[in-house]
Amino acid sequence: MKTAVSAFSAALIFLVGCSSTYQRACRVRLESDPSQAEIWKGRFFEGRTPRVLHYTATAEDDERGYLRIPPLTIRKEGYQPYLVEMELDLKESGDFWEAMVVLEPEE
Repeated sequence: MKTAVSAFSAALIFLVGCSSTYQRACRVRLESDPSQAEIWKGRFFEGRTPRVLHYTATAEDDERGYLRIPPLTIRKEGYQPYLVEMELDLKESGDFWEAMVVLEPEE
């Protein structure tokens, strides 16, 4: 009987702990002109445009009213790199955003 109570208590603590952790799924559709540009987050290749990127907002982000996305660099051969810095408005925009990047040809 003591084992059952301990397991129940552990399960109850686990459930209570999980319910207090706030997370909100956020998606950003990133497009570019021209398309098929590379998306880089620092040294890490994230894919090519168009692409839907997934982020998670925390309770702190929600209280602040926005989610700051780590900077992304959009690259395509023959075009100047483009630095993307975004803050997603969590109060009015829902859970899906769209962003368009127009790349300039290299000089």
